[in-house]
This record gives sequence, C-alpha cells and structure tokens, in this order.
Amino acid sequence: NAAEAAFASVLCYQNIYAEKHKGGSHRKGTGNLPQGAKGKKGKKANSDKFKPKEFSAEQKGMITAFNRYVCYIKPKKGDSDSLEQYVEVKYARGRTYFEAQHWAEAAAAFRDVAINHSDMDASIYAAQLYLESLNIMGSTRRVGIGDIDPGTMLQIKGTGESGQEPYITLQNSTAE
Repeated sequence: NAAEAAFASVLCYQNIYAEKHKGGSHRKGTGNLPQGAKGKKGKKANSDKFKPKEFSAEQKGMITAFNRYVCYIKPKKGDSDSLEQYVEVKYARGRTYFEAQHWAEAAAAFRDVAINHSDMDASIYAAQLYLESLNIMGSTRRVGIGDIDPGTMLQIKGTGESGQEPYITLQNSTAE
C-alpha cells in the first residue's frame, strides 16, 4: 500500500539525513539572524550568497520521500512515537530546503513545525530557522508575512535537552 511504501522510502532517506547531520548540526542555523545577515559594516547582505542552489539528486529524492510521507502518514492520536517521527520528517524536509537555500519553502516548512507542533522539541529549532529564513529573504528582497497579522503572537514551549522548558514568544509587529 502507498502508506507503507512512503514509510519505507522515508526511512531510507531519514538514515541518510541522520548520517549527514551527526552531532546536532541539523539544529543549527547559519548565523543569519538580523545582525548576522548584514555585512560587517551594517550593509545589506550580498544577495548572490543567498541565491537558491540546484537540488542534488539526493535532495530531490529526500524531498519527494518526505512529501509523500507527510501526505500519506498521519500519526494516530496518542501515539507519541509516530507523532515524533512525523514532526522530525517535516523538520527534515524544511532543513533540506534550508540547506539548498530555498528560503520560502524552508520558511513555510519550519513555520508549520513551529506553530502546529509547538509542544515538540523540534519546534524551538524550527522557529529559529523560520525566522532566519525570513531574515535572509528580507535581506535580499522585500518579504511580506501576509498570513500573520500585525500583533499575532507565536508561542513555542518545549523541553530542552537539559530538562528545562524553553519558552519562546515571537510577535509580528510589522505593519504592512
């Protein structure tokens, strides 16, 4: 059946993804948050540096597998292991877009994880990478956040590795 095939395919690519991101590198940004996206003298970032890259064959395969998985697999209520894997696949999809510098797709994927799975650990990292993606897009061209009205708040709660509960509140104060 299609769901089983999607699961098998994503497991293969998840293993490749995990191998490439040992040591938690998949949770780190590129340092392009507001002060990092500008040059040393406060000038706008070089937009050529942030242009989308061509997807490798492996990245194309990963995105296809991740999309199929998200489409066909829906975790059952109360199955925390399935939900965790589902969220990690969504996060990996966003990270694949992020690494290929497809900022709009990465932002959408990370926003989904941050908002719709705010109680999961991945949401905190997704929120950071969502903002970083938006910042890069804004440093290279005008970006509107039309789906978030000014004053909208995004709150993310999760348990960190230290057992403490990190808490992030983001508010869109942009009047567009």
